[in-house]
Amino acid sequence: MNEKEYNKISLIQLNSYVKPTIKEEMGKDWVLNGKNNSFFDDVIDRYNGSPTNAAIINGYSEMIYGKGLTAVDDSILKLFPSKDIRKICNDFELFGSASFQVIYSKGKGALRKVTGVYHIPRQTIAPNKMNDEGEITTYWYCKDWSKASSNKPEPYPAFGTSKEDKEIYVIEPYKAGKYYYADPDYLACMQYAQLEEEISNFSINHIRNGLSAGFIINLNNGVPEKEVRNEIERDIKKKVTGSSAAGNVVVSFNDNAETKATIEAFPSNENHKQWDFWCEEARKQIMVGHRVTSPMLFGIKDNTGLGNNAEELETASKLSYATVIQPKQELILDAFNEVVKYNGIDTELEFKPLISFTKEDGGTTKAGEEVELHSHYDDSFVADALIEVGEDIKSLEGWELIDESKVIKDPTAFELKLAKTFSSSWASASEQDNELFKVRYVYAPNAVSDNSREFCRKMVNADKVYRKEDIILAQDKVVNEGFGAGGADTYSIWLYKGGVNCAHFWQRQIYLKKNNGKISVTEARKMILDLEPSERNDARLPINEKEVAQTAGSNNNYWKLQ
Repeated sequence: MNEKEYNKISLIQLNSYVKPTIKEEMGKDWVLNGKNNSFFDDVIDRYNGSPTNAAIINGYSEMIYGKGLTAVDDSILKLFPSKDIRKICNDFELFGSASFQVIYSKGKGALRKVTGVYHIPRQTIAPNKMNDEGEITTYWYCKDWSKASSNKPEPYPAFGTSKEDKEIYVIEPYKAGKYYYADPDYLACMQYAQLEEEISNFSINHIRNGLSAGFIINLNNGVPEKEVRNEIERDIKKKVTGSSAAGNVVVSFNDNAETKATIEAFPSNENHKQWDFWCEEARKQIMVGHRVTSPMLFGIKDNTGLGNNAEELETASKLSYATVIQPKQELILDAFNEVVKYNGIDTELEFKPLISFTKEDGGTTKAGEEVELHSHYDDSFVADALIEVGEDIKSLEGWELIDESKVIKDPTAFELKLAKTFSSSWASASEQDNELFKVRYVYAPNAVSDNSREFCRKMVNADKVYRKEDIILAQDKVVNEGFGAGGADTYSIWLYKGGVNCAHFWQRQIYLKKNNGKISVTEARKMILDLEPSERNDARLPINEKEVAQTAGSNNNYWKLQ
């Protein structure tokens, strides 16, 4: 083929996916995620077109939401309508960020309260340009950014920056180099989601087109001018190219049939092998991008990796919750809890877990068994072990409870007056005991809620008392996997009880031996009462770390990674 003939032939190809550039534009206060906020549309298209991508996103968003929000003070739940929270979780998984509107009551100062949190579709919100301090204090809302000229964007203050009755909160994790938008964490596999979409379109249309591998269109009415050729090519491309054409289209302009171009087509009988390879490759890369530990978690069955029996599925579930779900839940809950604290409410929201990781009886699972899953891993095993070494209340019949207190500060006088006089007389006693006094601890308060961890429920229902040594020994066991310092699986139950956001504490009980001949119950109690009122709750036997009697709160970072 000579150069003149080559210039008469055009090969029409699909465009490859390119992530749009985010940049500030002169004359506009807002910053969009691609032209007309188009990147959000790209994400939605990849969700709608790729079955694997959609299955994983749906699965993760359901795991994040679980069974909805819960809190010890359930009165705050009215601020968070379930349907809106579910949408926020879905947006966060789909887009890598989510937005909601915070509505306030009318009033000033302490009278101004949050009355509701409502979902706003993430694709409708764009940030204002950052101020000189690098802060975003305004967000812009537009229902359709492609029609922003006729649908004028509306500005709303960012949460906590105004006294207006409506503010916008955008939940967005930190990503290096991302100042305005955080990308979905599966961004690197979006090309494969598009590939899966194109393969499915190609396959069905290939069948509709008679299993053709591609074809040539010969126009034998002479070679028109370049502008006319381009127009004809564009018209043909619009009608027959892309995955719905099931093959490339070559347009050749010829003077007559004798001079038409001749191109040898690829045989169609091997196409299915290529489809099989690319389908499998696309699915594999999509799962890698989403950090899928087992395809079975999303109803995708294969013959490799995890997911072939209950034990492996349980392991995959644990890993998925620890590495993917819980970090996302924490980001969302941090935002919600910040809103709650604006109302002066000292309580923490949590997501009720959708699934768990151990059977209720604490037994192990066998291959093929159906597993009921819990979000707090092996906590029931630890509770059972600790309860077993605990003492029943009736075993203390020869002892009188003379003091029960929640100690916040270190003790002083009472420890000096009583403890130093006597020495321990039996091997099974605690190091905090002596011949007249026993010091034990109970898991308090004696109440649990629907969202309480299995560990906490069992400890409360056991109705037992424990030596300090037994509680400390339990810290070598896994209670809440990944909740320890630096993501460790174990932590001090003595200090941090049920872990992050746990509302329980260790309450100390002091027992006096009845009829001991040295000091009466009345005298012991009087020694406590004789202390200054300011010392009574602080001056106790013996000295413990302050965390022992503390619940998770803002002053201790809610036991997060302690």
